[in-house]
Amino acid sequence: MYTDIQGLVIGEKKQGENGKLLTVLTPNLGVLKISTKGGTKLTSSLFASSQLFAYSDMTIYQKGNFLTLTEATVKDVFFELNEDLVSLSLACWICEVASSVSVGEGEQGEIFRLLLNSLWYLSKNPDKHTLIKAVFELRVLFLIGFCPELICVNCGAEPKGDVIFDYTSGELFCAECGSKQGERMFLKRDTYLAMKYIAMSPPKRVFMFSVSDDDALTLSRLSERFLINMTGINTTKLDFYKNML
Repeated sequence: MYTDIQGLVIGEKKQGENGKLLTVLTPNLGVLKISTKGGTKLTSSLFASSQLFAYSDMTIYQKGNFLTLTEATVKDVFFELNEDLVSLSLACWICEVASSVSVGEGEQGEIFRLLLNSLWYLSKNPDKHTLIKAVFELRVLFLIGFCPELICVNCGAEPKGDVIFDYTSGELFCAECGSKQGERMFLKRDTYLAMKYIAMSPPKRVFMFSVSDDDALTLSRLSERFLINMTGINTTKLDFYKNML
């Protein structure tokens, strides 16, 4: 059976003499393992679509549980990511996150679009990698059901100043009600407002804001700790990214 899909290559592994086994994220079938013949040969019509971060219209053939790529038209390859080790390592990390949270079949459209937008922004704005990382990590968590109440869990009021966030439970406290003890982070109001924007903005506008470098770093630390606590994801690729800084 032949099926037409959109797919983004988020992992690749050599298979046989000149083939590859691709890990492909799709908007409605989750993560697929797809074999491609000739994926390592420059003369192959499937070479470009078989590269890491290649986004393509694909035709796949299914026989039993095995999927094979038969045709592909490349839409984007985000080639700028390969020009900078920090961008490349971060791209690998966010692909790992997307793969981990997009399990099984089902509608993964929002995560798919978020990943594409993140790779595009990262390829065009490598100096903004800290903020892009934070936006991606938080938005993914919000999409899979870990969006915190953006009010103080103790008094029920919307914070008017600084806040305290418990990244093990996703609970938020105003400065008057919260304690800095335990697994909690103090957030300045601008950082809290950035988190609120990431949670509530339309998909096309989620990256259209700015914060100071210090606030971006705080937001990144928060998103990282929150993500790891909520998902238990393997952090090998995250560690590699942080070693590149």
